[in-house]
Amino acid sequence: MYTPKMSLTDEELSILKGEKGETLAKVMETVVRFGDIFGAPKLVEVTHHDGHLVTSFGIGLLKPLFKTMDELIASDLHAVGKLTLDPRPLDYKNVKCNLLEKLVFSKIMYSKQKMYEEQLKKRMKMHSLVLAT
Repeated sequence: MYTPKMSLTDEELSILKGEKGETLAKVMETVVRFGDIFGAPKLVEVTHHDGHLVTSFGIGLLKPLFKTMDELIASDLHAVGKLTLDPRPLDYKNVKCNLLEKLVFSKIMYSKQKMYEEQLKKRMKMHSLVLAT
């Protein structure tokens, strides 16, 4: 188990120790490590339950991201409130691009976009998920 530099409550420590599941422990460790990197003395309560996810694009090289999403899905962990995402990286209706660019974007660069959006839908419950089209 990661030994935090910051002060944690008993509940936060129990989550970090894995008492509420291995996946939630990994999530807690990630948050605590970020806090430690930036010198946070403790975690604070988040009172606004809606959030925003920046990594909303399916670049094939992001394999660890897709694996993490699968683990979150399998563990039934999800956002509490509404969640918005950055717009899709592909907007052929509003952004001009030629056939070669479309091919590179769709088949190479963002080859996992459809699969990743399906992961997001499973995880974030579509009624609270906003995907820009």
